[in-house]
Amino acid sequence: MEPGIDLLKDMFSELGSRFKEHLLQVANNYVTSLEEMEDSQVSVDPIILSSEGNLDVEVSYVSSSSYSILVGISDEELLTWKEGYAQDPHFFNLLFSLQKETKWNNPTFPQYHYGENGLIYFEDWNGNNKLCVPKDLQTKIMSKVHDSISECAHTGYYKTYNQIASTYYWPQMSRSIKTFVNTCNICQKSKPR
Repeated sequence: MEPGIDLLKDMFSELGSRFKEHLLQVANNYVTSLEEMEDSQVSVDPIILSSEGNLDVEVSYVSSSSYSILVGISDEELLTWKEGYAQDPHFFNLLFSLQKETKWNNPTFPQYHYGENGLIYFEDWNGNNKLCVPKDLQTKIMSKVHDSISECAHTGYYKTYNQIASTYYWPQMSRSIKTFVNTCNICQKSKPR
């Protein structure tokens, strides 16, 4: 048996025989609290862990349903993205609209905003920002995520979509990713129909 599996077994045995039951209760409490959630932070009942000597330890925790992305990008790459926005019809119209509007009038594209670095971000229904990808960089992003061993490694449409959609956005993204994955040569050879 692998040493990592032994380590996991030891860790779970230290947490107590009812750890799985407590963990399922925490998951249930979390899902129930999502229905009542008013802000992005969720606090649920503490989890109880059993330690040696059958002493129960109560552990409190807080979960969050929102996140932020940090973009680190070189000046050269930033210029490539800005040029891509200028060549993409959707983002070109968006940039034109954002430049002529002020914060006091009703914007044409309220879900988009312009970052300090000159990149465009899309705010989803949960308040999370996603980096907008211009048309000429979309294939590069899909290829990087879909082909990379550390990302999806040719695991199919759903995992590729979820990985990309957690950080990026572009119009008709789902359709683009599905087409990309369905035309992937490696996926076509290795996965049965």
